[in-house]
Amino acid sequence: HGELFVFKEEIYKTPTKILKRNFYKIIKISKKNHKFNFDPPDKFCSCPTCKNFSQSFLHHLYKTKEPLYQRLATLHNLKFYFDLIKILRDAIRKEEI
Repeated sequence: HGELFVFKEEIYKTPTKILKRNFYKIIKISKKNHKFNFDPPDKFCSCPTCKNFSQSFLHHLYKTKEPLYQRLATLHNLKFYFDLIKILRDAIRKEEI
């Protein structure tokens, strides 16, 4: 699968922008540009993957078919979806949707 879902930076500043198209981007960790990228997948994300691992390390795990990659990617992507649901729930409560 090799994909990590990441909110665009403005979503962290203004969560209601999630209602517009293109509120997230996909990091394809298999691409070469991640080989020497020592940043976390998402600097604003609080998941264990983003707090502890770089894109470079995730790229290495993916390329070597290390099962740990699947676990770390799943942790991150689940956190993405949990945050998405929370933002939507809060917007509904505030009647912004």
